[in-house]
Amino acid sequence: MKKNSFFNMVKYSSKINLINKSEDISWVVVFQGIYQEELGISEIGEWIFWNKKDYYPLNKKKMYLYSVKLLEYSYDTIEKQLYRRFDFIIKNKEISIFEIFPFFEIVEFVFEYMNNEYWFELAWLWYEHLSFLDKYRLVGLLEKISSNKKFSQKNRQKVRKEINFNNKKSSTS
Repeated sequence: MKKNSFFNMVKYSSKINLINKSEDISWVVVFQGIYQEELGISEIGEWIFWNKKDYYPLNKKKMYLYSVKLLEYSYDTIEKQLYRRFDFIIKNKEISIFEIFPFFEIVEFVFEYMNNEYWFELAWLWYEHLSFLDKYRLVGLLEKISSNKKFSQKNRQKVRKEINFNNKKSSTS
């Protein structure tokens, strides 16, 4: 299901003005953090992040830098809020929470661009909830992390173990 299909299912939105855009667009807030940061989906299916000052379209991989701080919220916290806001869609199996929140995209960004133990460990907590297919899509990035000395030996070993598990599981599928 495409994100703009979700936008149409919700049937309510508000108008915002994105950085470097001359016109307002409609969006639906998907998640609101305790520091009033918000993540939403635009009418054209783009993720949008708001940080109290500006709205940032997450339309390029590097733009996910703005949303990395969402990793400080546990998967369970986000899941509860998504169910509270969109229970009527999720329970009817019309959409999965992974389609209305960019868990994969944020984890992928951290694994690819941030050589930082703190963000890696938070991203790993979300990674554990991803589907096997999404985890397998990240194997190349995990291989780079497994040999990156900026990460602790404990985390590199955890990553190697995960790579081996994914490779074994994919060969038996």
